Amino acid sequence: MDHVTLRKQENLSDIWNPAFNEFQFGDSPADVNSHLPNPFDSSKWEDLPQAHENKEDVVKYFWLPLSRFGDKITKFIPPNTTVNEQSYICFLFIHQKLYFISIRLFHDDTHQNYNDIVEAYANAVNTPIIETEHGKEFFYTDDSIIYVAHFHDDKSHILIEVLQKGHSKSDDNTFRQLSLDRERKLSPAQTFIPSQAHKYDIMISYSHRDKELSHRIYYRLLEDKFRVWMDVENMYGPIVERMAESIENSEFVLLLMSNAYKSSSYCQLEAEYAFKYQACLIPLVVKNDFTQTGWLGMLVGLRHHIDFTKTTFDDAYAQLCKELQHFRTQAIEKSHPLKSAE
Repeated sequence: MDHVTLRKQENLSDIWNPAFNEFQFGDSPADVNSHLPNPFDSSKWEDLPQAHENKEDVVKYFWLPLSRFGDKITKFIPPNTTVNEQSYICFLFIHQKLYFISIRLFHDDTHQNYNDIVEAYANAVNTPIIETEHGKEFFYTDDSIIYVAHFHDDKSHILIEVLQKGHSKSDDNTFRQLSLDRERKLSPAQTFIPSQAHKYDIMISYSHRDKELSHRIYYRLLEDKFRVWMDVENMYGPIVERMAESIENSEFVLLLMSNAYKSSSYCQLEAEYAFKYQACLIPLVVKNDFTQTGWLGMLVGLRHHIDFTKTTFDDAYAQLCKELQHFRTQAIEKSHPLKSAE
C-alpha cells in the first residue's frame, strides 16, 4: 500500500505540535473550505452529506485525504512519520458551525500502529498515554473540549479527534463512554492526583518478617508510578530520625499488620508516631493469623482495613488504590470547600 512520506526529524514529540489554528470551532463550512488545499466546489449546507450515525442531531461534514495537503500535512502529522494513503481528515458541523475534527489513520503492514503520532498529540496537552494491546491511546478533557485518540471498533484504524463540548448529545454520550474506558485503562497512579505538599505519596510501615508480601505491594505501587518510601533493607544509623522523616514527608502511611508487626517495638514506635502526627493511616492485613488486639488494635480502632489474606492480591490491591483515591478526594474537597459545595 502506498503511503505519504515526510521529511525526517528527531524527537518529533518534543519539537512538533498539531496546528489547527486555521480551523476554529464555530467556523462555517465556507470558512473551513477556504483553508483547504483543494476547496470543494460547493460548501453550501444543503449540498453537504449528512452523518447519519448521529441519531439525535443534524450533523453534516466533508472530508479529504491527508495526502491532499502536500507539505502542509505537517499541520496534522509530525514530520518524522508516514501514514497510509487512505488516511483522511473529516470536519463535522452542527447548526452550520464546525464543532468536531476527526483524523483517521489506517493500518497496513507498514503502519501497524501510529504510536509516535499519538504520543506527539498527547504531549501537546501534557496528558498521559494509555497503553493497550493494539497500541497507544489518550483521553484529555477540559471545560470546553474533548481531545482523544482511540481505536475504531474493528481496529482497522485509529482516530485522533477534538470535539467542542455540549453541541451534540450523541457525541457527548460516545465520549462519555470513552472517558469511562480511559479510567479503566489508566494505571491507578495516573488517575490519582498527588499532593504537592508531600515528597512521597505513600510510606510503608512493615515487619521484615513479612517481607515477601510487603515487598510485592511496594514494587506494585512503584510499577504504577506512586511515589513510595519503604525501608527495603534493615535501616542503619539514626533509625528513629529516618522513621520520623519518612512519615512527615508522606501523605499516606500503610500499616502492614501481622502478629510480627504487633510484637515489634520499632513498628510500634513508627505506627504511634504516624498516629500522633495525624498522618492518613491505611491498615492492611498481611498474615491470616493476625489478631487485632493490644496497642495496634487500640491504634487502628474502627478504621477500615484491607485484608490481603482473604482475597486475591489483585483484588486487594485494587481496594487499596480505591481507598487511596477516596482519601485523596476528601483532602481536595477539604482544601477547596467552596468548590466542592457547588
